[in-house]
Amino acid sequence: MIQYFDASQVARELVPVEVIAQLHQTLRAEAQAYVFVGAAARDLAVHAPSGTRMVRATRDVDVAVGIQAGTEHDALLRRLGEPTAAPQRVRVSGVDVDVIPFAGGTTDVRLGHSVLDVTGLADAAREPTWVKIADDLTVPVASIAAQAVLKV
Repeated sequence: MIQYFDASQVARELVPVEVIAQLHQTLRAEAQAYVFVGAAARDLAVHAPSGTRMVRATRDVDVAVGIQAGTEHDALLRRLGEPTAAPQRVRVSGVDVDVIPFAGGTTDVRLGHSVLDVTGLADAAREPTWVKIADDLTVPVASIAAQAVLKV
C-alpha cells in the first residue's frame, strides 16, 4: 500500500526543506534507493499529519541510502556536501546530514570507530510514506511503522 501525505503547508516549520531538496535531487539523479529517517522523518510522518508543532533541539537530517559502506559511501558524501569529522556526516547549506549506508543485506555497518545497526532500513526504503514537502517535491520518509521498528 502506498502511503502519501501532503505536508507542504507546514514542512518549512518542521524540517530544512531546501536541504532535503538538494539531497533528493542528487540521490534521485544517481538512482539510489533512499529514505529519510530520524527526527525529520518523525516530524513529517507523525507531527505534520496530526497538526502538532514540535520544537526540535537540532535541525539535522538523517538519510539512509542503499549503498555499501567504504569507498562508495565516501564518494557519495563528497558529492552531497562539505566533509565533517564524523565519518557518516556532511554539511549541506549549514545543516548536518547523516548518511547511513545499508546495502548488501548486512545488519551492521562500520563507519569509523562506530558500528551502526542498520536492521530495517532496506525495508523502510522499500515501503516509505511519500510526503509532499513543497509544491514540486515529494520525498520518501520512513513510515510510522518503520520508525517504530528502527527504534527497537
